[in-house]
Amino acid sequence: MNDTTKNPLQMIDVKYFGPSNTKGARVKLTDLRFDESITIPWDYTYNTALGVALNYLKTETTMKPYGHGVTKEHFFIVVKPVDHSFKSIKEHKKH
Repeated sequence: MNDTTKNPLQMIDVKYFGPSNTKGARVKLTDLRFDESITIPWDYTYNTALGVALNYLKTETTMKPYGHGVTKEHFFIVVKPVDHSFKSIKEHKKH
């Protein structure tokens, strides 16, 4: 048995969208397990979409970031499920 079967993880895809004529820069976080996404405004405190997304997950959700990576086109974040229960990114939003 490999380690991934004992500790399943969840992936969040992170994409940057530059400003348009009607909207400012923003970051889209897509929960790949549940195929749900949220879009958050750019936080100019951070230099990358990854920084914006990690800060959002840590401060605005109950998700626990475990690691991250990058592809040619965008970032991704790996999170551990809370209480060994998978919930969508929207269900993790702090109230």
